[in-house]
Amino acid sequence: MITVSEPVFGVTNEGEVVQPGGSRRKAFTLIELLVVIAIIAILAALLLPVLANAKEKAQRARCISNLRQLAIGAISYAVDNQDYVMQARDIPGSNPKNYVQVCLNPPDAASAAQAGLAVQTNGSSVWTCPNRPGFPLYEPSYPQYDIGYQYFGGITLWINPAGQFPAYSPVKVSQAKASWALGADSVCKIDGSWGLPNDSADRDDIIYSNTPQHHGPTSMRPVGGNEVFIDGSARWIKFQQMYYLTTWTTDGTRIYYFYQDDLPPQIQPHLNTLKAKY
Repeated sequence: MITVSEPVFGVTNEGEVVQPGGSRRKAFTLIELLVVIAIIAILAALLLPVLANAKEKAQRARCISNLRQLAIGAISYAVDNQDYVMQARDIPGSNPKNYVQVCLNPPDAASAAQAGLAVQTNGSSVWTCPNRPGFPLYEPSYPQYDIGYQYFGGITLWINPAGQFPAYSPVKVSQAKASWALGADSVCKIDGSWGLPNDSADRDDIIYSNTPQHHGPTSMRPVGGNEVFIDGSARWIKFQQMYYLTTWTTDGTRIYYFYQDDLPPQIQPHLNTLKAKY
């Protein structure tokens, strides 16, 4: 009579794996494998937001460090320049002066270098948030340097839809109040939308790319931004605390927000209409 021996290696009819030497272990069924895959997917879904939040916190810390360095440099510059800080770009020929707080004129960019704040167009720079790589940019047709932050140094006039107001921005360090904003994240709404795609053929898509820098996980709506003040202090500001205080065009295409607690008395009646809104 012929007998069939147990398999030395292979899979039995009962779904058991027979290993060399005759030891047995039960194989995973398809359902068990699917359960394991589902568990891994759930864990990944739970961990990814945590990792994204950790990365964003690290970027915010680097961002606020850059702003602090800007303040230190501006104050150092003022020591050697009759108490004046470097000036944000004023549009040539504008009367009264109209300032673009996200740009510097080439002479002011050169002045910034004296204080160790080189406006360089290649490599990392303190003139931009880590969430906005690639800045500053030089545009020879204007000419101007586009920076990654809002910079309020030297601005003497605020312009917004409510009118024109004397600026409470640092011009001379000794005449500025400690709470006056010197620099801030570019929390802006461009052409009616938050965030623009990066299209190398469209200038606006490059100049206003990656704005707002700090937004929610599923949309480009801002959650807040970092700011530095003329006394060198810096902190995170929630979006809901910000105001639309100044821009260079009031047609609604360039809306910029930042926070300041000391404001011109002339602007106080308009704060409700200038308050940050999505």
